[in-house]
Amino acid sequence: MTEPESRVPVFFYGSFMDAAVLRERGLAPGEGRKARAKGWQLTFAPAPTLTRSFCGVVWGMVYELERADVERLYAQPLHGVTYRPQPIPVSAGGREREATVYVCDPQTAAEPDARAVDAVRAAAAAAGLAPGYVDSIGRVAAP
Repeated sequence: MTEPESRVPVFFYGSFMDAAVLRERGLAPGEGRKARAKGWQLTFAPAPTLTRSFCGVVWGMVYELERADVERLYAQPLHGVTYRPQPIPVSAGGREREATVYVCDPQTAAEPDARAVDAVRAAAAAAGLAPGYVDSIGRVAAP
């Protein structure tokens, strides 16, 4: 039996896409890459999470991190919800790869957490994501 790799690619779409926020939490993110996940959309219900969306695209950052550090990061509830890992394909640095993303189950009829929306917008701006994408974070599309 082989040992699992200690560093794994993780796709962050929320406040953790800002390397400074990860460092505040005791992680050593190193250099990240802008990345996108097709077929997903960023939602706040009330916490940030990804939900399937045929035409959706979510932008974020991919960092290679120690598996144990990432597990410790998500061991406690964030924004009052528990996140679970899920592998998804992402495009980063001009190539497709699989990365782990952490998602939670959206809570029905929950209002978005305004502080979470602001934190995600700030992290997206700090990561250098496109201003139009940053402005769209947390906005609800008209029916």
